[in-house]
Amino acid sequence: MKQFCAIAMFLMVSLPMATQAAWQLDNDASAVSFNSIKNGQVVESHYFDSISGGIEANQATVNIDLSSVETAIAIRNERMQAMLFETGMYPVAMVTADLDSIDIDAVKSKPTSTLDLPITIALHGKQASVTVPVLVAHTADRITVTSQRPVVIQASTFGLAAGIEALRKIAGLQSITLAVPVSFSLSFEEVQAEN
Repeated sequence: MKQFCAIAMFLMVSLPMATQAAWQLDNDASAVSFNSIKNGQVVESHYFDSISGGIEANQATVNIDLSSVETAIAIRNERMQAMLFETGMYPVAMVTADLDSIDIDAVKSKPTSTLDLPITIALHGKQASVTVPVLVAHTADRITVTSQRPVVIQASTFGLAAGIEALRKIAGLQSITLAVPVSFSLSFEEVQAEN
């Protein structure tokens, strides 16, 4: 059982162009995934089934429900929730991005743009900032932000190394890598004001 990922969460990450409008994350059209590497060479992909968030007032927020981790093996899901993420105490990973420094007019002037987006990740009681290269695509009523390449998150940054070691032992593995590649595609739709 591998890893942990966590992180990823969040990596996950996020978001784009703010405007005066409010935008809501479309869970069904979005994905946050991570890879775990065990015994030095076996790579497995996992994802989170429930994410939420939005863009409003030049700030983007993405919340990742850590209990929704999906590894394709039920007992591994349960172990990650309990031993790695400790979802009883830390149920959500939150990613925020302050969009004030983004040139919104430049982003809106073409259908796709690339940005180096500074984000803050709050996970497992820890917080860290990282810059993520993203591709932003937009239409009149939808914004999609995708990682240009996997973002490598260090488990030790978020106090997850002990959880990974516990997973390694219970699964009888030689190793589980502490560096976790995280990828995401986040789709936001404009919230229509009610009359």
